[in-house]
Formats: sequence, structure tokens, C-alpha cells
Amino acid sequence: MPGSLDWNNHTTGFNARIPPYTPSGIAVPTTISQVQGAVNCGRKHGVSVSAKGGGHSYISGGWVERVDISSSNWIACTMWISMILLILLWSNQGQDWGIWPPSCTQMEENVPFLMAPVPGTSTTVGVSGHFTSGGYGMNSHQQGLALDFVEGATIVLANGSVVETSATQHEDLFWAILGAGANFGIVVSWRLRTFEAPDMVTLFRVKLNWNRSTAAGYLAAIERYINNDMPQNLSIRISDRTSGQLVAEGLYYGSEAEKNRILTLSFLSPMAPFLVLNGLNGTAARNFVDYWYGSTKHLAKDRAWFFHLEAVGGKNSAYSRPGNNATAYAHRDKAMIIRFNDAVVDEMMSYPENGTSFLNNWIATVTAALPDGSWGAYANYPDSTLNRTMAQRLYYGSNLDRLRYLKLKYDPDELFYHPQSIEPAHDTMIGPWAAVDSANDL
Repeated sequence: MPGSLDWNNHTTGFNARIPPYTPSGIAVPTTISQVQGAVNCGRKHGVSVSAKGGGHSYISGGWVERVDISSSNWIACTMWISMILLILLWSNQGQDWGIWPPSCTQMEENVPFLMAPVPGTSTTVGVSGHFTSGGYGMNSHQQGLALDFVEGATIVLANGSVVETSATQHEDLFWAILGAGANFGIVVSWRLRTFEAPDMVTLFRVKLNWNRSTAAGYLAAIERYINNDMPQNLSIRISDRTSGQLVAEGLYYGSEAEKNRILTLSFLSPMAPFLVLNGLNGTAARNFVDYWYGSTKHLAKDRAWFFHLEAVGGKNSAYSRPGNNATAYAHRDKAMIIRFNDAVVDEMMSYPENGTSFLNNWIATVTAALPDGSWGAYANYPDSTLNRTMAQRLYYGSNLDRLRYLKLKYDPDELFYHPQSIEPAHDTMIGPWAAVDSANDL
């Protein structure tokens, strides 16, 4: 409750740009029955319940209330439960589970390690948020998404009941939580597969000597490489961090000699908010480059922007093997992900009120040249400037109608809500999945 010793700790949002919310209370359960109690309390009093995992949310997704009630009328259910054998195993090894591999801190270093957790890139991301919305990591090209390793989950639903989900239990709900889980309940345990760690991982970092006249051509070459030739055991991220020092960095799951052969044959030879998209070529690539080398140069010196372009798809990628409809995650056909980020350098300064236009205009000039359906957005890097309709469409793509149907089935009163959450269908929707889903009664 307000005034408690650790109240400020639990109520401080990750993104200082988002206005703070003050919940009326916070539950920190240590048992499933206590989670049920928090959910039942919210439902009884007609207020929203929000699950806060690690709190690493660009829209403070664990701290938002219904727009039609005051911020003093809701319950935030905050869970800090060690539920997964995988996490405990890594804890026993004295390692942090969030960065894989944990000792990757030096470039061009061969890194041996014992076992491999589901991929992740940040130690402050909560486990459930990572699994339920996708779960990218530096080995996603080789192994897929974190959600691809989920065998089952135990969930507390809006009606307070506890259900087991898997490929054979409440299959429709299991499908939904793998890509849109926060909309349907609170996951209190996960059952995961693991994969055998490779014998060796080699890190690399290459400076790219691109310029405004050559960059669009290189982007088109990257797209061709990702789609056709990039080996499964290679991960690549291309980044520019304010300074114009463009680099390609990543991991090769093999020896340094093998890595050198691969890089020599590829475009990476040194001599040469978040979108998921099929590719970046033609007008879209030209627009991206013109904004990058043009508008960014006029930004105030107190801003720290960057972009990461990550290669995830292509014919050799584990990420691309499941279809767009295999789980609720709807972007398996995309070749690359671009993360756009902007902040103020001085943490004591406020982000300018019109600051979001910088990245929004960059995204708009790129996507204006892309066909509908060839790009989307990643729910784990949410854009606070999107309205609910647009957010749902970009996050969930072709799976949105089925997800709205399932929201109607499992949480019709939107107990689990935030401003970009999935809206229940207004009436029974008909689709090729309806007969199957309706058979999975609660």
C-alpha cells in the first residue's frame, strides 16, 4: 500500500517519459492461491488487474489503468516467483539468465559455456514478458524465439480459475499466450525445452564504411543475403549510435576460422520504436537512408538516438520455420527487425514534448513505401504513440481476429487491460478456427 517501505521501488516505471500511475495497491504473491486472490479482488471491485514482471516496458504496460476509472481504482498484481527450472539451473551456475551467453563482453573472443537458456538480451526483462510476446535474442536466427521452447504453462484466468495449457490442454489458450499472453491471464509457471549449447561461439564486430550514396545499395544486399544465403548459425546486427559509426556485430556459432570464411564471403567484409519487415530495398531503403543521413544530423546535441537492424528471417532461419499462424506471434515471414531508440543524454532533463516526432517521422517515411502486410511492430517494444486500433493491427497482424475472439471467450470484461491490449470481439466471430476454439471449453 502507499507508504510501504518498498512502495516507490515497485511503482517506478521503466520509461521516465511515460506519466506515472499510482495504483491503490500492489500484490506481491508467492503462491498461486495468492495470485488468484488478487485477480478475484480486482474482478469483485470492478477494477483492472495488471501483471508486472520485470517492469522493463516502454509504455509502462504493468502500470496502466482503464481510461474510464481513476488511477486509485485498480489493483496491480506484481509477481516475483522463481518458477522455471531453467532459471534455477543458471542461478546455480552463478550466471544471469537474461544475456546469452552471459560472458559475451569482448569482441573477437571464443566463449565456451556449459548450457544454453532460452535467448534474451537484457537482464531487466521479466521472464513472462519475454516468453509471451516473442522473445528475441542473439541466437534467434539459429534457434528461433523464446516462445518456441515453451511446452506448457499454468495460468490464472480472469474468472480466478487455474488452468494448464499445452499443445493438448486448452490448446486455443496455449496458442494465444505464445505471442499475446498478457491479454489472457497471469502465467504462474512455465514448462520449457532447452537446447544443447554449442561448443564454441565467436563474437565479431566490423566497422562498415557506408555513406549516403552507397547505404541503400548495401541495405538491398543485406536483404538478399538474409533471404537466400545467410547461414543458420550466424547472427548479425547492424547499428548506428548517434555518432555515425556504423558497425555490424554478432555471433557465429562455430570457430573463428569458420567465422572468417563466412564473413569474407558476405557483404560484411570491412572492404566493402521497432519494426518487423519483409525487407528494405528500393524507395523504402532510399527513404530510410535519406532520413538517417539527413534529419538525424539536425537533432539537438542533447539527444542520444540509435537504431539496430537485426537479421532474423530468411530461408535458413529457425525463426522463419513456423508459419505466421502457428502461434499468436504473427511476423515469421519478416526478414529483419529495426529497433529505433531516442533519449536525452542527461537523465535529469525531460524528454521534449515533440520529441516522438523524430522517430515517428523516420518510421513513416520508410513504411509509406512498403506494401500493406509487409511490415508490423513487435509487442515487446511497444510504441506509446499508437492508438489501440493501430497497435493491435501492427502487433498481431493476421492473427488479430482470432485473438479478439479468444479475448471474448476468456476475458470478455477486460479485467486484464492496458491502452493497447486486445479488444474483445463485439459478437461471436466466425473463422476457420472457431469450431476448434469453441470445443475447448473452460
